Amino acid sequence: GRGLSVFDWTVNPSDAIDRQEADEYRRRIVGGIKSHSDFAIVLQHDINLQSVLAVESVIQWGLEYGYTFRTLDLTSPVMESKIRN
Repeated sequence: GRGLSVFDWTVNPSDAIDRQEADEYRRRIVGGIKSHSDFAIVLQHDINLQSVLAVESVIQWGLEYGYTFRTLDLTSPVMESKIRN
């Protein structure tokens, strides 16, 4: 309790440690989003160009299939990773 909300990721395409082409990151992200029933937070790193290049196609896919994209705010569902470091 310090009045803080946790907004952790629910989809991790492993772009920080695993170098792939943009199409592979798109596949991983879309698969991860599909596995969550109503809300997903995708972790991506802007230091990985191929991951950045995947963003546009993920958004196009999402819009085509009725998903919406929002920024996190205080009304967003709180997500906390089950992994503890």
